[in-house]
Amino acid sequence: MEIERLKALLEHWLEHNVEHAESYGQWAKRLEEEGETEISLILRQIHAKAVEISNLFRKAKRLLG
Repeated sequence: MEIERLKALLEHWLEHNVEHAESYGQWAKRLEEEGETEISLILRQIHAKAVEISNLFRKAKRLLG
């Protein structure tokens, strides 16, 4: 059934997205410490968008039950 496959994919995508979001945040912090404020700000924005995407994955999972 496609719904069951989608449920599994959503979980998989969520896990990976959370990992990537954490990495973006860590890199933003490192670069800020090195004085690279502009790229750090961009990475923080990417991190925020990734968090938004994770929340959408969670919402989709809830809707599927």
